[in-house]
Amino acid sequence: MFPKVRHRLSRRDFLSFVTLNAATVAVAASVLPTPAFAISQMPAQANTKIPPLGFADRDGLGPDMDAPDVERLCCPLHEEKWLPASSVDQKTRQAVKKVLKIEFQNANLDWFDQYEVGFTYQHYGVPDDSEETGPLLNYCNAADEFSRKKLKDMFDAEVTWDRLTHEQSIVGLPAFHGFVGRYTYYVTRAVILGAEAGLDLPYLVQSWPVERAIHYIVAENDEVAHPKRGTLYIIPGTTSLVAPFSELLHLTFHEPSQRYAAELLNTLKEDEAQEQARIAGETVNEAAAIMLATEFIHKLGCNERLASINFMENDLSDTYDYLPKAIAFMKRTSVQSAVNIFLESPANFLAKINNS
Repeated sequence: MFPKVRHRLSRRDFLSFVTLNAATVAVAASVLPTPAFAISQMPAQANTKIPPLGFADRDGLGPDMDAPDVERLCCPLHEEKWLPASSVDQKTRQAVKKVLKIEFQNANLDWFDQYEVGFTYQHYGVPDDSEETGPLLNYCNAADEFSRKKLKDMFDAEVTWDRLTHEQSIVGLPAFHGFVGRYTYYVTRAVILGAEAGLDLPYLVQSWPVERAIHYIVAENDEVAHPKRGTLYIIPGTTSLVAPFSELLHLTFHEPSQRYAAELLNTLKEDEAQEQARIAGETVNEAAAIMLATEFIHKLGCNERLASINFMENDLSDTYDYLPKAIAFMKRTSVQSAVNIFLESPANFLAKINNS
């Protein structure tokens, strides 16, 4: 799908203002970066299968790293994907073309002004074999079990949780897998569109460390949005208390969100329909994840950790306008009731939370 390339040009300022949210049409961030909170330990009488929660106090944002080093040293978490064309404005495209023209000339390659530029994204993870990864892995398994006991009609597929390692490529893995690692990096590339396969052409690449968990879901086909395989990735830090719930729930809300996008095509352009459906899906997903994580942490007797979840709730409310209404609706009714309504009709869910 992508041109064969070897000229890797790390541009520290390349596409610095292309928002990370552009990638969430296909790969969504589960929790925004937030400050760390005080270390707490599990009470002695708590379920011994639940680990101490010190992993939430680790720094979840990795150091700056040049994109070629990310590509060489880290593990790709999913296939390279095209960014939606609407996410990059014409001014940016023209600026990138000027830089690429110079690099073509430096490489003694012909440049044609009719060249068009496409943009891709990919997330990379950093393996972590430290002892602190074990408790996070245990927490993910426990959150998975808790979620399935609390909610009926969750997506019926077993998620296998493990550490991220260099020994196994996880791109394209069949079935459903969850991994824990140390950091997340977001890589964007600018490539020439329509290039003949096998050509060794320059391209631009840029990387950012991001404090986020991710999910990557592949559906059955374009007509059936039922998930066929998926990869979840969780890192320590302040995202880690909610992220396992959030990424798991995306498997449940993927199909109705895509169905809602198809419904919106009757009145909206494709990119607008996808964006509105994404926001609706993220709203119910994050609201349910916050509610489940809050109940779970309360059950563990670690109420001092609730401040972290409350902070993320407030932060996410700045991103998703309907999130406070969704959480309030779940508190008045129940998480299960809200989930049931969304699974049947996302439009009806939005109407209910706005009118209640």
